[in-house]
Amino acid sequence: MRINIFIAILFFSVCLQAQNIVQNPSFEEVEFHLCSRIMIGAFEDFSTKYWSMPSAASPDIFSTQVDEKCWTYACSPGSIKTSAGHQIPRTGSNMVGIYTYGMYRGSEYHEYLQTKLKEPLIPGNRYYVEFWVCRSCLVETASNNIGVFFTGKLINRKSTRSFYNNPQINAEEVVTESKEWTKISGFFTAKYPHEVMIIGNFHKDADTKIRTVEACNNKKLLSQDEAYYYIDDILVRVAEKTEVDEKNKVNDFSKLQKGESIILENIFFDFDEAIILKKSFPELEKLYRFLKQNQHIIEISGHTDNVGSKEYNKLLSEERAQAVVDYLIDKGINQERLKSRGFGSSEPIATNKDEVGRAQNRRVEIKIIE
Repeated sequence: MRINIFIAILFFSVCLQAQNIVQNPSFEEVEFHLCSRIMIGAFEDFSTKYWSMPSAASPDIFSTQVDEKCWTYACSPGSIKTSAGHQIPRTGSNMVGIYTYGMYRGSEYHEYLQTKLKEPLIPGNRYYVEFWVCRSCLVETASNNIGVFFTGKLINRKSTRSFYNNPQINAEEVVTESKEWTKISGFFTAKYPHEVMIIGNFHKDADTKIRTVEACNNKKLLSQDEAYYYIDDILVRVAEKTEVDEKNKVNDFSKLQKGESIILENIFFDFDEAIILKKSFPELEKLYRFLKQNQHIIEISGHTDNVGSKEYNKLLSEERAQAVVDYLIDKGINQERLKSRGFGSSEPIATNKDEVGRAQNRRVEIKIIE
């Protein structure tokens, strides 16, 4: 009996830790459905339960439960209707849309949504955050910097002025996908007992990467210089001790044998450039120390996704591989020990049909030659 009770308590404890502390995480609980173009509602009287807007910049809620003639109707993919949504929610009936890049009346215009968590964050606890985004296919601009910021209390700013903070979770890559949903996720350790979560772009447009994309069905409804995304399925929970952030993988170069290759984790470049970002240096330093401790000859290869022409992608991959070589040469590694190649999009390791797969295909690898 004691064993059974212990197992039951342990099971309950595990389930409790994995609990999502976001209220109404997929916007299914609504007070009423609106047919006109208006958000989640006013701060004091919002239609989507537990969610509100922290500024006067108002997000929009789209639903499959409203009449098809409504502005807020979420159409199925491929529809030729002229409503705001040409995509459906990831799950359930509702999704929220926000601007993440653009100008309004001469000022930067970003939209945000906020919610009070079921319980405050516990300082020192490690949390896992996940939410899904999908670019509106009615825009010709895609952006990065779609993030999550945790703070102490609900905000009620009367202006549309944007928030410039350091989000705990942020999409550093441009999210171009409009046919599939893209997961944005990460881990962080809470420093304060914050109980409010805000989603949006917390960076200036000058610090936000953008990419020009095609509108669906040749039907552009929004400005060329605006980025707009749908949001759905938000999760915040205590992280398990064994969970590892994919972004923080550590390479063990010492186990590499002749003929073997490995992906260089945590190597970052400016968008569409071969300029290595500073946050890549810790990983490159590990590779440098490995090469200093032995006399291996290595090949560094660059790879891209399939967005763009084959010729351009091959050139970009060559330049990125050479950028890593140049870094190592500057550190004192003999250039005779370093070879570089660019494969473009010819050797994918994942699908190119969604942003998650394309991000995996954009990589730099090293291979032990001798």
